[in-house]
Amino acid sequence: MIAQSPVLNQAVAELSGEAFALLRDVHAGAARDARATAARQLQQLRELARCTGVDLNDVPAYRQSTTNWRAIARLASSGVTAQQTTQAG
Repeated sequence: MIAQSPVLNQAVAELSGEAFALLRDVHAGAARDARATAARQLQQLRELARCTGVDLNDVPAYRQSTTNWRAIARLASSGVTAQQTTQAG
């Protein structure tokens, strides 16, 4: 089963690490163009899933970072910039 592939799991883990780093930077007020970066990261994840035909819910690295990916999706779809996020928080 492709979802159990160590290579695929590692690829998703690396993308998830980048997503976590962005969320950390947004929280610290240090992210530049957070919305566009989040959209790009989400697109990369979706493209990986599309190309492999895998259900991300079957990939352990994705399941471990589902909350972060949900936050990335919200950030990508919002009109909120990193500066506005910092000012609001």
